[in-house]
Amino acid sequence: MPALIGSRVPRLEDEALLRGRGRFVDDVPVSGVLHAAFVRSPHPHALIRKVSIDVAAALPGVHAVLTLDDLQPVLAQRRMNRRS
Repeated sequence: MPALIGSRVPRLEDEALLRGRGRFVDDVPVSGVLHAAFVRSPHPHALIRKVSIDVAAALPGVHAVLTLDDLQPVLAQRRMNRRS
């Protein structure tokens, strides 16, 4: 096997991507798959006292609205810390 470090390696996918014909995982249709969206507070270190899930749950296509309390059984700790 030739050394690749410092060598030019032709990328086979570039032409399709540059011409708008690239295929990504999100482009592959899979039936029955749901998508998730996460909403964070726009206020850093704010204490969220209440979340009204009724409005979100009533929107068309919404299958579930989960809060931190719903996720508690599978979390290692109560706070959801962001790691950078």
